[in-house]
Amino acid sequence: MREMLSFSHVGINVRNLEASRRFYERIGFKTLLEADLQDPAMAPLFALPYFKFARFAFLELPNTRTPTRLDLVEWHDPQAVGEVPKNCLAMGLPRFSFQVSDIQKIYTELKAEGVEFVAPPAGQGFLLTVARDPDGYLVEFFDQNMIPQYIP
Repeated sequence: MREMLSFSHVGINVRNLEASRRFYERIGFKTLLEADLQDPAMAPLFALPYFKFARFAFLELPNTRTPTRLDLVEWHDPQAVGEVPKNCLAMGLPRFSFQVSDIQKIYTELKAEGVEFVAPPAGQGFLLTVARDPDGYLVEFFDQNMIPQYIP
């Protein structure tokens, strides 16, 4: 059996690295590393025909049971193409979720700081709310007190 140690990170292509980094820091992430990447040998690892330059930031959510990390990438050469999923019917990764201890507090504080939410916290038997990051990705916040009844 293969030994998988943990989930490492989610890579998110962004249009504006600074705006996206600020958004994720606002919701609690800390930037571990921000740097340029200019290694043409990386092209086949990213399934690209060529690679010259990108900027990235590696972020981590502190004080969690297991590391929760994001790799934000602003592609320059080549540039990212395509559209961000607009809703949960899109193929791929239309949303990702964070457990929170007080969903109403998160919603109220982030909304006051200018974060765009799709809707206020709601749900039957559970509470969740969904925000949009600067590129439009759906970022879900799920009340941790509701999880035991849905996940064994």
